[in-house]
Amino acid sequence: MGLSVSTRKLRRVIQTELLKYCTEVYYRRAKKVSGIHVVFRIDDFRAEEVMKSLSLDVRVSGRGDSTDEVEDLSDVIWDALDHLYYLDDDLEFHVYQNSRSIVDEEDATVIHRRLLFEIRAL
Repeated sequence: MGLSVSTRKLRRVIQTELLKYCTEVYYRRAKKVSGIHVVFRIDDFRAEEVMKSLSLDVRVSGRGDSTDEVEDLSDVIWDALDHLYYLDDDLEFHVYQNSRSIVDEEDATVIHRRLLFEIRAL
């Protein structure tokens, strides 16, 4: 039997953490955005008796001729979330880096990076 993890609470904690680095953070899809923004989603990956693994997909996007701002924010989030540990009365988890990539868009002015993490909820 798997572990029960409050997805809504986990989502709120991750969103709060991402808001430390970017003022425009969205779950699943972006609303109207005016500049650089972050979109994230959490998916089940594997459940075991004592731990549940989830996939955290973080997309950093912006527009312009230079990739600097998107790359810098991606670097900050990549480092900040790696080995993030959270604990309260209802939730305990660790976050670990998995992979990162450039996402090519048809519109050359759209700059997009994808950061994948594994969340291990206890």
